[in-house]
Amino acid sequence: MSPAGPPPPGAGPQPAGSRRVPSAESRRGTVERVTAETAVLVVVDLDQPLRPGECSVGEPGDAEPVPDRPGGTEPVPDRPGGTEPVPDRPASAEPVPDRPADAELDRPVSTGIPFFDHMLDQLGRHGELGLLVRVHGDVSVDAHHTVEDTGIALGEALGHALGDRAGIRRFASLSLPLDEALVDVALDCSGRPYLYWDVPAAGGPLGTPGFDPQLAEEFWRAVVVGAGLTLHVELRRGRNPHHVVEATFKAMARALHHATRRNGDAVPSTKGRLG
Repeated sequence: MSPAGPPPPGAGPQPAGSRRVPSAESRRGTVERVTAETAVLVVVDLDQPLRPGECSVGEPGDAEPVPDRPGGTEPVPDRPGGTEPVPDRPASAEPVPDRPADAELDRPVSTGIPFFDHMLDQLGRHGELGLLVRVHGDVSVDAHHTVEDTGIALGEALGHALGDRAGIRRFASLSLPLDEALVDVALDCSGRPYLYWDVPAAGGPLGTPGFDPQLAEEFWRAVVVGAGLTLHVELRRGRNPHHVVEATFKAMARALHHATRRNGDAVPSTKGRLG
């Protein structure tokens, strides 16, 4: 099966439980995802920060539903870190946890997992993105559902913001240090989801509620499937789990910024399309 990139706005169905809000902004994507365990709202703008008022409005539940879209790719054999499908949990009428307190609604990122908030803040800051993430999840169980569903929604929002990807640079690669940690990232906004991940998950959960370092891989797998990205991430060295995870987010942020800069108006492929 050949994985396909995300459809243009208004074309094709979306994953079960997801909702999309069309935007007049040419490079902005807004996606809502509601399941039995989580309610997620993500806004991504590739070109400008969100205005202060945009961080205090909008919660999961306000968008119009869109049809279902099958997602994911076939596993790639004999290569560690090959992308596997991210299963969609069906939407449910079961209640999700309470919404955050009013004070939290002024923050651009609020997931209920402080370390994860910190990582998403790094993604927005170093990716020079406008980024709003609001999640109400079952963190009393563990962080897995919240992290994975946030990745799915973020990937879909990125794919929507990229549109047909005409004019983007498409590729970026870099090495990024954080103290003793050094991470290599190579990114292709290809429209074909694939993740190669070679970052050993060492150490226990970070913060309270805890973020298990192995969840970083689950998060990026969900992002690449939703956004149609080819992503290779490799840890060259590093001992401190906090530094290792943070270096992966910062490196991906810089790669995403460089790969999505405009460089003309042509689709960056000899085929005339990406995907």
